[in-house]
Formats: sequence, structure tokens, C-alpha cells
Amino acid sequence: MNATVQEGYPRPLAEAKGREAPLGFVDILLWSTLVFSTLGFCVYHYSLLNGIIPPILGGYAAAASVLVLPIVLPIYLHRASTKPEFLTIADLLFAMFTVMVVIVALISRSNPGLEDVANFQLSIVPQFVAWFALFRCVRLGATPLRIPSVIAFGLMTIILLIRPSLYLASVSDIATMFRDDVADYQAYAFVYLVMFIYILGIVGRSPLRYFIYAAGLVALFVNGARSELIAAPLVIVTFEIFFAVRFPAILATVIIGGLLSFGPVFNLLANLFPENRFISLLTNVGSDQSYSERSYFFERALSVISESPFWGNYGAYPLGEYAHNIVSVWVDFGLIGFLLFAFILFLGLANSLKAYRENRDLHLSAMLAATALCMVMLSITAKYWTYQMFPILLALQARLIYWRNSAKGRIS
Repeated sequence: MNATVQEGYPRPLAEAKGREAPLGFVDILLWSTLVFSTLGFCVYHYSLLNGIIPPILGGYAAAASVLVLPIVLPIYLHRASTKPEFLTIADLLFAMFTVMVVIVALISRSNPGLEDVANFQLSIVPQFVAWFALFRCVRLGATPLRIPSVIAFGLMTIILLIRPSLYLASVSDIATMFRDDVADYQAYAFVYLVMFIYILGIVGRSPLRYFIYAAGLVALFVNGARSELIAAPLVIVTFEIFFAVRFPAILATVIIGGLLSFGPVFNLLANLFPENRFISLLTNVGSDQSYSERSYFFERALSVISESPFWGNYGAYPLGEYAHNIVSVWVDFGLIGFLLFAFILFLGLANSLKAYRENRDLHLSAMLAATALCMVMLSITAKYWTYQMFPILLALQARLIYWRNSAKGRIS
């Protein structure tokens, strides 16, 4: 192994035989960009809700991607141009999927009734590219960044616990939710989940991870985004599989303890948080409006696919009324788009399993496995294909593939 270790780490930091590469200006810049995209989102909306600043950046996500792209994209392109082996099949898959989205949306936006859907999807592309390039290049395990990253995660948690409701504007109809000047609990839950996975990849086997587990679960519960709350235990189990010394015993204890305490704990939470969205879904699924609407959207998507199984029917739904699962890809991009999306998810799981069996690249591999499991679960149960964990999944896949193929085992 090369004496300098930088990206991914072939073993936990405490066990690495080689010295860690020094932190450079580009590393600090990329890390700052990650914090700007996550903690910055929370600080911005907290300031808005408290009347400290006007909505100068709209809903933040789109504006942040425009500000981030000129930083992360040139770094990514420079590394790709100077090191041909830097590019992997995952980079190619990301480019293929992104180009497909742009071409189909541009062609479709000229058709009456499809402008809103096409424009929304085109607005997602810069955000896709920004997240991909950022996670393709940002340092994932630098020791000097550990404490600052924990502080950033802690601040995000505190902000969420203080102001769990992050609606910038009142949402009276579904179309309003897709204005750029509106941010909701789901957008917050996404950036929080991203930082949750990132910080766990940094701390690795440190006992600090148990505090992060607890903080993440509490924050996402208070937030009310049910999909991310369900994804969080998947992330926790994944990291324990990779890092726990006695994982089977720990997992058995957690499962048994969870089963024994579920009833009393759930009753307590139901009394303390009667309006919580997660509690409302568990207590009365049939009357949950979100669940009923999503079931209807899914049935309509299946009807569209049955009528045109190969081509689908791009934008065959009012804005926002898409199937909240992987079927949405089939509706918009036909069978080919669906198979491409599904293959990317499968590749993420396969690379994670291979890395686990080889017992190497633990920090990077654990992050990839957690992201892949989240994407698979959420794509099957809850999320539109525009969910921005997707480009992060591809970026982490590309990093792991490059790490394996690189003769030096590092990125300078």
C-alpha cells in the first residue's frame, strides 16, 4: 500500500499503517462547500423563519447549487482530465442518466401541458451535478476535519430541534410546494441525512458514533419526514455491520431491546407528539392523506405503464402528482430509463457487498452501503427519481471503483 492515504481509507483511521495526506486548500474548500450546502441550508431557513434576513436565495437549494457548481465542477473536471483512470463506469452512468433527463425534458417542454414538469426536472439537473461533483472530490476521512464536521452536524441538530417546521411559505396546494421560494421539512431531512451519513463515515469506530445515532434519530423524528426517519436505522445498522467489533451481539441486543420497548415508547411518543406525521401514519394509515394520495398516484402510474410499457408517457401527471417510487422513472423515461436507474441501484449494492467481503476501504464502503440501501428502500417506497441522494450514490460508487483500480490508491 502506498504510504500516503487520502481517499476512502483501506482500513479505519486508527489502524492505518501509512500516514494521512496533509490537508490542502482544495480539501478545505470542498469541505466548506459541503457545509455550505447542508448547515448553510439550516442556518438560512432558521434566519428566514425568525425574520433575520429576507429570502435572498429563494428556497436555497437551487441557488446554492448555482453557487457551488463553479467551485466543485472545475475541480472534478481537472482531476478527470489529468488522470484518465479517475473516470469510472459510475461517472459514465451519471453522465448518461443526466443527459437523458436533459434531452427528454427539453424535447417535452415544447408540448402543451408539459412545461411545468419539464422545467422542474431541468431545475434539478444543476443540483444533481453539484452533489455528484462535490461527493466525487470531497475528503471523506481527514482527521483535522473530524471535530469541525461534528460541530456542523451538532448545529444542524440544534436548529432542527428548535425549529422543526421549516415551511418558508404556507402551502395551500401541491403546485405551491414546487416554487423555489418554498422549503419544507423534507428538504431539511435530506440535507440532514446527507450530513448524518458523512459524519458517520468520518468518525468510524469512535464511540462518538452512538451519540450521533441518537441525535440523528431524535432530530428526524421531530422533523416529521417519515422516509428519512425510516432510512436512518438502515444507515445505523449498515455502519455497525462495517465497524462494530462484536456486531452480532450488538445487533441482537438492539433488536430484542427495541421489540420489548416498542409498545411503551410508542405510547409515550404518541402522547407527547400527537401531531407528528410519523406517529399519525402508524396509528391510522387509512386516514392519512399523504398515504392515500400516494397510493392513487402509484395506481395511475401503473395504468400509464400498462398502456405504454416501452416508452412510458413523460409528464403524464400534474406537477407534484408523480408516483413516489421507482415507477416514476418508467413513466417519464420508459423501460430503458427504468432499467438504467435500477442498474445503478444494483451496482451500488453490489459494490458495497464486495467491499464488505474484502474488508477494505471501510469508511468509504460504509458510506456507499448506507447510501445504496437508503436509495433502494426509498426508491421502492417513497421517493420520486429526482431525490438527490441518487447523484451522491453514483459519486461514492465512482470513488470506490477508482480506489480499487488506482495503482497509487490515492487522489492528490
